[in-house]
Amino acid sequence: MLLTDLNPFVRYARIHTSYQNRSLRSVCYDCRFFFLSGGSGTLTLDGVRHELTEGTAIFLPPATKYYFRFQSSENFRLIVLDFDLTQQNSHLEDSLFTASEDNFDPEKVPPHDCPQELESPIIRNVPSLHATLRQCPELFLERELFYREKVSSLVRLCLLELIRGNVNREGNALLCEQILQYIHKKCTAGDVTNQEIAEYFGYHPHYLSNVIRRYTGKSLHQYVISYRLRFAKNLLLTTAMEVEEIAWRSGFCSASHFIRVFRAHNGTTPRLYRQSRLRADL
Repeated sequence: MLLTDLNPFVRYARIHTSYQNRSLRSVCYDCRFFFLSGGSGTLTLDGVRHELTEGTAIFLPPATKYYFRFQSSENFRLIVLDFDLTQQNSHLEDSLFTASEDNFDPEKVPPHDCPQELESPIIRNVPSLHATLRQCPELFLERELFYREKVSSLVRLCLLELIRGNVNREGNALLCEQILQYIHKKCTAGDVTNQEIAEYFGYHPHYLSNVIRRYTGKSLHQYVISYRLRFAKNLLLTTAMEVEEIAWRSGFCSASHFIRVFRAHNGTTPRLYRQSRLRADL
């Protein structure tokens, strides 16, 4: 799956104020998200011990073996979320919880597909996530209309923030962000080609296109076109500029090319799009 397909189905969301340290490693059946909002401890993964402090966020993919050890503390607070990355297994509404290493049953792991960015555990100190994550247990407790959908959106935001900062994975997340910034700055100022972008960053165009596709679901060329069209739509609805000037300001080589591309993506011409949207606003 791609990151654009990320649509978490959350089964469990709770704030734990105590934790019983275990003698055996735990194994999760679905994805788990932990956020330590108070206290300290350690997490051991594959024999490596990670120090946990207030503000530490942890993502674990299904079937991960892990071992927590927390210090006894009055201010201990651990936000725990169990979820799938898609709605594929939404018929399993209740938490699958975890098993100890000696009684874990791999056949109970729901079918799942993780994007490359979430195939391995992520551990980062991100205090800014607390304000978002603490809403999840509250929504699960109140269970008002659309609470699952709201929690899903919050978890998605937190996962994307974890991925964005996890730049050690070949640097692709950071590289993608830099490429998108370059496109946003340059592509409306004139014709920007894949080759030009690739030369600027020192990579082959095909490699950069794959990086962009992994994070946006679009190739490099497709993303440039979609950004120009978004820019053009904004000018159509917020200015009185003629279509010819909007085409030029949006980075298209001619008005006829702009109209042809616009019609192919939106099923109508820029002029008719402007008229229909303005009438709808009235």
